[in-house]
Amino acid sequence: MKIQRNIFHCKTIFPRQWHSNFARLSFGVPIALVIPLVIHATASAAVSPAIAAVVAKANIDIKSGNDGAAVGILTNTLKADRSATDQRLLRAAIATADRIWSNLLYKTGHQASAQDKIAAAIALADQSSDQVEKSRDEMAAGMYDELSSNHSKSVANYNLAASSATKAHDLSLAAESLESIGQICLTSGQFAAGLPYDMQACSISSKIADPKLEAVTMMTTAQTCRALGQYSKAIVYYQRSLLQAVKVSDVAAESTDNAGIGGIDTDLGKFKAALPFDLQASALAGKINDLASQEVDIAYSGKAYEGAHDYPHAINCYKQSLAVAVKIGDTDMQAENLTYLAEVGTALNKYDDAVTYDKQSLALDTKLGNNHNIELDLNNVSSDYSHLKLYNDSLRFSQQSLAVAKKDGDIARQQADLISLAKIYSVLKQQDQADACAAQAEALGRKP
Repeated sequence: MKIQRNIFHCKTIFPRQWHSNFARLSFGVPIALVIPLVIHATASAAVSPAIAAVVAKANIDIKSGNDGAAVGILTNTLKADRSATDQRLLRAAIATADRIWSNLLYKTGHQASAQDKIAAAIALADQSSDQVEKSRDEMAAGMYDELSSNHSKSVANYNLAASSATKAHDLSLAAESLESIGQICLTSGQFAAGLPYDMQACSISSKIADPKLEAVTMMTTAQTCRALGQYSKAIVYYQRSLLQAVKVSDVAAESTDNAGIGGIDTDLGKFKAALPFDLQASALAGKINDLASQEVDIAYSGKAYEGAHDYPHAINCYKQSLAVAVKIGDTDMQAENLTYLAEVGTALNKYDDAVTYDKQSLALDTKLGNNHNIELDLNNVSSDYSHLKLYNDSLRFSQQSLAVAKKDGDIARQQADLISLAKIYSVLKQQDQADACAAQAEALGRKP
């Protein structure tokens, strides 16, 4: 039997993750929110004219994307200005400078220095009793840890950020921090642990009536509910997120919400219901030239067509998605689409086409070194050859598949491969070999 790839297993189960705290920069590295007010220059009448002028100039530089100039002004001028009568505000300003500086360091590959700089910023913000600045600094620290895959430390920093923001009565920042924890739990597979954070973030964003933030928090909650199999709840949250995204003309969020609803319908086998959402998601992604999302949405449309047995449209979608994947150099999705084209070939009894596509997928997965996918590809090629009655070729690829499964210690796949080998040996009238493979498969099945 041909083995079907789980849809988009090369990505996360949610290939359309959209993190509210991240902004894509030219460096290709997401950085934390740094645009809101650099320091609260009008908060104290004691601030010197020199500091007021520096703050105004730094804000202009940050808003125009010139982080480097802002850092220079805030660090050099402020540190040299000892005429300031409000040292608390001065410390807060330097803390902000350190946060922006740390972002620049992270973007340019100096991760350790960035983490040291953000730690200094948190300490200064704490000394100045500026809870808003401290919360932003803690969020930046959490993001650096998240990007370094230090999830436990990242969650701790986001929790600190939420606490600081709550003390400062900045509910928007608190919701952002909680949503960040929900995202980490989602991407690390800790769905049940993340749901309470998602729900808190939703509650806060609804309370302050921030449509953009509501779109984000509702979307994350929808993704978590989907992961937990709570499909009806997930659809409700996707729909609520979509409503807010339309309000603020957030096309990226609209596209992701449509993809999420379509994905749930596909999960439930409601392929015809999924199609309008998948097609809309693809159109919206194309509108903003988001090719990475569009390739996934087109392939989802293909899955919906395939599930509805509309094979010509399915083939067209997979080929379109493949073309986009080639264009942006996404080898994972190239392999995915080739596997899907092979599946359609099998459904249409076009086994010569199927073996060609499966071998192409195998070549790409071998290049990537993804053993799980390599083993699936080998098994699929073996199945193709069996349908073509080329049993010796089928045997060869099935043996290779078993070798990969053994190397990975995948008991379930070893058992499946041994059962396939037993069938092939039986067809080849090599009964002793067939019985030996069947016995090995049975023994593996008894393992705890």
